[in-house]
Order: sequence, then structure tokens, then C-alpha cells
Amino acid sequence: MIRQVQLFLTNEDEAAFSDAVRAVRPRMVVVDGSRWVTPDPPVASSITACTSSIAFLWDPGIVERLPHLALQCGGFEGPEAGVVIEVARSRRQGDLLLSGRLAVSTGVADKLVTVAMNAFAADVWSVMKKITGPVVAVDPESGAIVRETVTEYRAGHYAVAWANASADHIFRDRSVLKVFFKPAA
Repeated sequence: MIRQVQLFLTNEDEAAFSDAVRAVRPRMVVVDGSRWVTPDPPVASSITACTSSIAFLWDPGIVERLPHLALQCGGFEGPEAGVVIEVARSRRQGDLLLSGRLAVSTGVADKLVTVAMNAFAADVWSVMKKITGPVVAVDPESGAIVRETVTEYRAGHYAVAWANASADHIFRDRSVLKVFFKPAA
């Protein structure tokens, strides 16, 4: 299974998301990035506590240890797909909140791991839908809605409150400069 959604999350949303996933998956661990100093991944209490711009959700009940490669320059590189779920973090830039991403690709050789990861991903997506809401695409100058149905982006409840606190606060796709969003009414 390959699945992704673009997310607008504040630090408070990241903490709520981490806690909500852990309520459904108590063994879930947040891995701080894919580059490690030791063969054991650096873990954080929540996505918010990560220093990396990308966090990974790992369920040790599915795979007890994460695979890794020793790097010639030193350190180790962990997985970015297959046995973890990627959370590329949103980023504030003045009055803009740039999108992050929730992504999973679960096709691994071990079919039991694939089935378990598909179930983990379904749980994570269910949680994500509960802590986020829809957005609409807008013209950044006028604020006029240019597209009402936007299925590939969602905003956390705290991000929605941030956007609604000021007419100047707006969501923008991280990589496409001309695509802007506001919370759906």
C-alpha cells in the first residue's frame, strides 16, 4: 500500500497526533529522523520533540528492530518506508504554515509484516482524520475560494485556530509556491 496526505500541523497538533496514535497503538515509538549516530534509532516522546524535520512512526510489535545501513562517513541510515510511517513536519514561515506530509509505503518481502503495516497505517490514518479537518484552496490576495473540494490536504485543529486568528495567516504547500489554503468553513 502506498498512501499519502499533505498536512498543516502546529507543534500542538503534532503532540495531539502523537498522543492519539499512542492511545490506539501503545507500543508506537517516534523515531527522530533517518540518520542515526548508533545502530539504535534516536527516539522522541512525540513528533514535536524531534529535532529532525522528518519523524517516523514505528510499531516494535510489527518489527522488533529497525533495519539500518552503516554509512562510510560514519553513522547509520534507517528505513524511510516499509516498516515505518513518515511524518514530514510542517514549518512556520512568518504568516505562512507550510505543509508537511504523512506517507506510508508498506510493500516488503515479508507478507505478515506487510499485513501488519497496512493495519498500522489504517490506524494512523483514522487518527489523522480525527485530529484534522478539510481545507479549501484560496487566492492569497483576495482570500476568495478557488477550489472548495481539496482531498489531498488537511489541517490540524490547532493549525485551524492559528489560521482563523488572523486574516494574514494562511497555509501554503511546501514545494509549490502558488498554492494556498485556508480552513474549510
